[in-house]
Amino acid sequence: MTLPTHTPPITVPVNLGDRSYDILIGRGLLASTGERIAALMPGGRLAIITDATVAHLHLATLTT
Repeated sequence: MTLPTHTPPITVPVNLGDRSYDILIGRGLLASTGERIAALMPGGRLAIITDATVAHLHLATLTT
């Protein structure tokens, strides 16, 4: 799937009752992940689970 750069993210709901969550799909989301998490969990803590390949490519963006 190729998305134009101006398209807003697509939200895919995962309905699991009390454990429901949304998956966002779109361009440029990685750069705004910190802001999005902070809005959902003000002052909260989280863990990033990854592997060496993905960490090498994207972890710095999430932790800076």
